Amino acid sequence: MFKNLDAKALGLSPTQSETIELALSFGFRGINVDLAEFATEVKTFGLPRARRLIDSAKLKIGTFPLPIEWQSEAGFEAELIKLNELAELATAVGARRAVAVIA
Repeated sequence: MFKNLDAKALGLSPTQSETIELALSFGFRGINVDLAEFATEVKTFGLPRARRLIDSAKLKIGTFPLPIEWQSEAGFEAELIKLNELAELATAVGARRAVAVIA
């Protein structure tokens, strides 16, 4: 078990580098990652460059929000198609815990 920072749960909207800085400043050993945002970074720069800040800070990935729209069936079906790609990315970055909120 490790102390993990979830900046969005605190009402903050920091960038990934700001989240890493907060985690290091306050003694956290992990951070939560927005996997959809991270996927865009990976497509643009590649996985090694997208991971470099997390790796250099020696932080673990705590959780990531599961980007699925549960409310409408059409939205749910469309997003299930993207889920496999995101699951592969989650595995590649070591994110093993997803969080989903069902209203």
